[in-house]
Amino acid sequence: MKKIFLLVISIFALASTSTAQWQMTDLPQASYISCIVSTPTRILAGTWADYGLYKSDDNGLTWDVTTLNYPIIWLYINGSDIYASTSGFGLFRSSDNGDTWTSLNNGLNAKSVVYSVISNGTTLFAATDFYGVFRSTDNGASWTAVNKGLPLDYLERVTFCDAFAANGTTIFVGTFNGIFRSTDNGDSWTAVNNGLDVANLKTYIMAQSGSKIYAGTWGGGVFSTTDNGTNWTSMNTGLESTNKKINSLTVSGTNIFAGTAKNGIYASTVNSSTWTNISSNIPIYLVNSIAVVGTDIYTGVGETSNTFLWKRPLSEVAIAAGIGTVSDNDGVSFYPNPVKNELTIEMSSSINETSYEILDLSGKILWTSNIDKKATVNVSKFPLGVYVLKVTTDNKTTVKKFVKQ
Repeated sequence: MKKIFLLVISIFALASTSTAQWQMTDLPQASYISCIVSTPTRILAGTWADYGLYKSDDNGLTWDVTTLNYPIIWLYINGSDIYASTSGFGLFRSSDNGDTWTSLNNGLNAKSVVYSVISNGTTLFAATDFYGVFRSTDNGASWTAVNKGLPLDYLERVTFCDAFAANGTTIFVGTFNGIFRSTDNGDSWTAVNNGLDVANLKTYIMAQSGSKIYAGTWGGGVFSTTDNGTNWTSMNTGLESTNKKINSLTVSGTNIFAGTAKNGIYASTVNSSTWTNISSNIPIYLVNSIAVVGTDIYTGVGETSNTFLWKRPLSEVAIAAGIGTVSDNDGVSFYPNPVKNELTIEMSSSINETSYEILDLSGKILWTSNIDKKATVNVSKFPLGVYVLKVTTDNKTTVKKFVKQ
């Protein structure tokens, strides 16, 4: 019986899903892989302790140390420039693909640690611990503190600033006191926390897709805004209470990935609020960093001296957009979608010899059976997340997805 694959809803191929696994790269074991970025010809991975910055020019197959051998906290690419913040040694810039580095600490507080850098037009911003936000209009050659409106901590220091996002002329900074917004190029900041979990305002990481901004909080999960921060909406279906400490967050196309503290890596889409755990064979430790490089996704996972860089084809873990009641012209339909308890699958009268499988996103088969025109599957005990329905008829195989709420 001839079988061909028809992707009725646009999802990335599930090639080799039954054996899909993350692969550990050859990056030497480090104390903390804090950040990963890429240029057209190179991948850079920053590590803490005394390991410094590593580079790979062969798509992650081999790694070498760079000349920047300081503990790396954050990497940011702006055009042809790469910015690297360090723990205790300040901020650096490279204009030659990471081969050489120049110190950029004029105006920064000598005791500050830069946790994030972002550009807004020709202006650069640096978020620091306890010394607030700094601004540069000369490509980092000099910096000025811009903290009007940011709160002080109990020691009268500016609140810990940890993450940035920008939408047009609006800049967001994530802090230990929630999210603040500036519409005047950093001259002043206003709190925009409506909709956030007031008990867990610490915002460690931010990301964006077009004008939609995402915030990863430490204990409150992930939130998004489509009105420039005026209101935030929780998008935590699939993240249990112990999974809501978000340490890393990245957007790639229509997919968004979140790294948690001790509960692995989760995937969702920019149009969804539901997450699926895609950790598979990765040990469940702190997920320090996530980055999509070309057709692969990389993640730094671990704690203390037990941290490794893992890699996996994006096609094995990515989710495409488009959730709803699903039907097509080939006679296969199912509902409701999203589903809480029972999923109904229906075949048209012209279809015979039908079987179906339900798989998770790692390719593991959770349910398989035959179907005679109509079947009902109890999915009430399935973990919250996104699943794949694979229906095989007499002349084709149809692949669809559904969300378990």
